[in-house]
Amino acid sequence: MAPIPMSHGRSSVRLRIEVGPGGVCRFAADADGHGLQPLGGPFTASPGKWIGATLGLFGTAPAGASGDGAAFDWFRVGPAEG
Repeated sequence: MAPIPMSHGRSSVRLRIEVGPGGVCRFAADADGHGLQPLGGPFTASPGKWIGATLGLFGTAPAGASGDGAAFDWFRVGPAEG
């Protein structure tokens, strides 16, 4: 899955996980305010791959980058809007 860069100074990001029939999962993110964009392709949740309601949040930087970091004060999990 390719990284989605976040604009410097942006204070929020929307993330979405859609789980459809048969456990088919699709991820999307809006990091620039221009709407949700797919992250990778769909995959089917299965034992040993991903089953359950575990959610993680982390940030990374390109190799050699310095001075920038990610701080998460909170995040909310809820039903998809629109």
